[in-house]
Amino acid sequence: MLYISLAIPCNGRNNDTIILGLGIWKNYKKQNTKKRMKKLLYIDTFSTGHMHEMFDASSLRMFSDMYNEVYYRANQDSIDNVTHLLGGMPSNVKARPLNIVNIYKSYGKLRRFLKQIQAAILDSWYIIAAPKETDVVINYMTALALYPINWTARITGRRVLVVCHSDVQELQGINKVSWLFKKSINMLSNPREKIAKNLWFAVLGDAILDNVQPLLSYRVKERMLSFDHTAIFDRIQRKSHVDTDKLVLGYVGGLRGSKGGDVFLRIARHFKNNPKVEFRIIGNTSGQREKLEEAGVVIPKGVGDFFISRELMYDCICDLDYILYCFPPEGYKYTASGTVFDAIDCERPILAFRNDYFSGLFKVCGEFGYLEDGYDSLVSRIEWLMLNRSKDIWNMKNVKEYLRPENAAKRFLRSKWFYSIHDDSHVKIIANG
Repeated sequence: MLYISLAIPCNGRNNDTIILGLGIWKNYKKQNTKKRMKKLLYIDTFSTGHMHEMFDASSLRMFSDMYNEVYYRANQDSIDNVTHLLGGMPSNVKARPLNIVNIYKSYGKLRRFLKQIQAAILDSWYIIAAPKETDVVINYMTALALYPINWTARITGRRVLVVCHSDVQELQGINKVSWLFKKSINMLSNPREKIAKNLWFAVLGDAILDNVQPLLSYRVKERMLSFDHTAIFDRIQRKSHVDTDKLVLGYVGGLRGSKGGDVFLRIARHFKNNPKVEFRIIGNTSGQREKLEEAGVVIPKGVGDFFISRELMYDCICDLDYILYCFPPEGYKYTASGTVFDAIDCERPILAFRNDYFSGLFKVCGEFGYLEDGYDSLVSRIEWLMLNRSKDIWNMKNVKEYLRPENAAKRFLRSKWFYSIHDDSHVKIIANG
């Protein structure tokens, strides 16, 4: 059922409203969700190259379904990659490159600091310079930009939504960070900090929202929203999966400890010389080739000490029976995993340690693999799969449908961000199913 809600002030108070409901489901189907709000400035002042390209593309697509006009500002190579993933920009999106200075990896730890300072300057500038009556979405929160964003949002009165990623996990206070970084990120947890009434925040999924809320001040907590990390599916032609006489498991991405690379090698060693199972790596093998070969991990043709194209990656993934995610169980409490969407797009099930993010996905989308509670359980599941993998049936079509940006837009239209429009007499059309 769809409703038109007309908010009418009563007794001179904006909080008292008369809500008039009228079902117009048939008319809704003829309307485009871009009629919801007028103009949006969507900016990415941090990413370059392929960094976060799937999130950038899918979230841009989601917001383009909510606004009449979207101004997209990002580094030129990011725009090119997003355009490629989308198969062309939506007709209501106007993309223009901004100049992000390339800060080389040779700067070491100073590199991230300089990138965050640059992002803070650009975020502030675009909030100030945005066209009149234009909302702003900053798609990548950097801790050092928080205070400048808060100040400029308060000064301009412009509605700003900041999307939080990995930096928010530093609110736990576990890792050693600089004084400036700690001071900046603690703006989200310090109850004495005044947050601009028009400044909002979002994390990627309700499971992450549940985890992060206890770390926030009451002012930020009431302004923290969530929307689903989505993806652009079926844009790349996939080859068909063909079963072989062995169980083929793969690790996607560079072999890093934070991503469970050491655990992957341990599991591969455990099954080394077992003819019924094969382990593969699909990602940059730079500096890891000796370890991989020692563990008996197969490196597919075309994979090496370099980044591979998404097309080649998908071809390699389609050859797998399962994608193995060895992230630590405590990982992804505060941030989403973009790599799981490669599995979903290629319609390959996953085998992983149980964590809050994966559990949350299984809850809302349906299961598309197995989540295990520890190393021994994961090893036992692999042994079971050697004998029983043909019995698996996963409804990947339903998973894709839920995680398409068009459907996420309909869900986000119900959020407080949509209802925080200043004019309380504004006529709002909301999705209610």
